[in-house]
Amino acid sequence: MVKEFTQPKPTPEVHLVAKSPDLALGKNGISNESHKNQRDDLLFYKNAQWSADGTTLITSNSLNEISSFVLPTDLLEPSHVPKDVSPLGTVCLPEPVLSYKPCPYFALEHLGTHLALASCVDNPIQLHALFKSPGESTSVRASYRLINQLTEAYLPATSMVWPVAQNFLVGSKNTLALFDVSATGSGPVTTIATIPSTRHKLKGGGVGMKGTVSALSTQQLGAEQGYGGIIGLVAAGTRTRRIGIYDLARSNVAASLFGVNNAADSVSKIGGQGIVQTAWSPCGRYLLVCERRSAGMLVYDVRVEGKLLGWLGGKVESESQQVLTCDLFAGLEGNSGFEVWSGDHDGMVRVWEGVGMREGETEPSWEWQAHQKGVSVGASILHTTGSVVATCSGSWVPDEGNFDGQKPGVYSREDCCLKVWNVSFGGPSPDGAQVISHGNSPTASEGVNVNIRFDEPHLIEEQRLGQNSYEQDEYRKPNQV
Repeated sequence: MVKEFTQPKPTPEVHLVAKSPDLALGKNGISNESHKNQRDDLLFYKNAQWSADGTTLITSNSLNEISSFVLPTDLLEPSHVPKDVSPLGTVCLPEPVLSYKPCPYFALEHLGTHLALASCVDNPIQLHALFKSPGESTSVRASYRLINQLTEAYLPATSMVWPVAQNFLVGSKNTLALFDVSATGSGPVTTIATIPSTRHKLKGGGVGMKGTVSALSTQQLGAEQGYGGIIGLVAAGTRTRRIGIYDLARSNVAASLFGVNNAADSVSKIGGQGIVQTAWSPCGRYLLVCERRSAGMLVYDVRVEGKLLGWLGGKVESESQQVLTCDLFAGLEGNSGFEVWSGDHDGMVRVWEGVGMREGETEPSWEWQAHQKGVSVGASILHTTGSVVATCSGSWVPDEGNFDGQKPGVYSREDCCLKVWNVSFGGPSPDGAQVISHGNSPTASEGVNVNIRFDEPHLIEEQRLGQNSYEQDEYRKPNQV
């Protein structure tokens, strides 16, 4: 039996271990600022997601592409230079990507699981193969119709979740639609109207959740708890700043409806102009809400309808409409809340610890400069082990033109790339990124009660990163820990 003791909270250490080519240099390797308004030179990363097995990063960019980066097996091997990663597969879409979601049972060793759903304007929802064979003319494997019955036009799927193998859920204007993956060429098996009527002049008369459903997330229900194949509570957010909680297993009527206007504008004063992300805490009790042009994120206690627990402050106030998403992690201490990782418009990645343990405002616990100053970090996503984080960046910059007759336009900033970082808690080192610790974690001052031996940190790292060891070089098969 190991005796519990109080250990001061260690200082995080962040190392850049892999990096993709800079999209801002264009395909010719020339800075975009020198030749603006060319389609190939307006590239930047918009979003990134991990595959289910943690071996692949799947990104979307401003050129309507979905790219897949398979990380090297020696990713965490000691090296003085970050490893170069390039996409092994690219899916080109005809219109901007509205939403996409990798297959929930993605496994690199099984070719049939290399799939992702994607939605774009004026097209059906399509299931794509992420790695197309050389002889194939298309990556489309299946299509699903989401159509307005009055106009027969395709409805845009502005948000999407694929929580279980058999079904996926999309959000559109005043609509939620549940699809069966195996029913290719068909429409939704269930359609839920978020307002009573769209034909009445009142458009619901204030009842329901009016607006485009721009954010969807589901509670994490695992098969080990007996919930295999069941979709948990669904949190839907709209551009009109409304939240709806749905229990699709029991009813197609919202279990809870509330707005975030008062909480964001009057209580927390962080502002916002439309919900872009909802995220459930690992325990399933709290809901995180992110908005455009907001200086923070709201935290709600879903056990009480519309109960604002607090908010996460410390983000940069920006006039940009660019979508920045966050990620949640359960943390290493059992009863110390959860962590929130989010990129910002100043190139920083900020981490809030102990979320859910206090009411009111929570300031960032620590942060580091992941990308150049002034470059927006569109996504910061954690590997399931919690020791590897991926960030993608980029944004457009308005150009006012000059006096030689050049028309005003835009170009993408430099440092538009995908980066992979290794995060550990062994203290600072000379070759690590500079970490700024604010000491705002609820346990930062009094220390952490632990029952593990910190004199052997390499054993802890091996347990946390065991899923990154593989039996074969060409496949990434996780070991049993």
